[in-house]
Amino acid sequence: MDDNTYKLRVWAGIVLSLLLLQLILGLAAMKLLTLSVSNPWLASHPEGLLVAHAIAGLLLFALSLHMFALSRRTGSAKRQADVGLAGTALATITGVLFVQTGGTTNAFSDLMALGIFIAIIGYGWMMLAASPLVQSPGDED
Repeated sequence: MDDNTYKLRVWAGIVLSLLLLQLILGLAAMKLLTLSVSNPWLASHPEGLLVAHAIAGLLLFALSLHMFALSRRTGSAKRQADVGLAGTALATITGVLFVQTGGTTNAFSDLMALGIFIAIIGYGWMMLAASPLVQSPGDED
């Protein structure tokens, strides 16, 4: 396994771990969080949970952009990076929209969860594609 493939695999593992943490934060937010319709970002209870969930989401989106750029630079796992970025972008955008509507639109919550699921598929696929035992056609260096 070359150095670039190893980097992609390590980053994919980090992103997968953060996606699972984000999913746990999202489930906790769904069960525990109450949003104010008039000021959802500042008047959420319990305090800190929404901020932690939002910061983790923005970090994941930034890491997905990094993975996208790294896959282009190394020339491998491009499709997997595309899927991962699409999932985190969907989750980030619909997450912001969900909070902006005061949590009144369940479709945004569902799309946020779907985005996380798509990202997990993309980065899990990347871990497999970067494995020394499995190489996807067209992903060779």
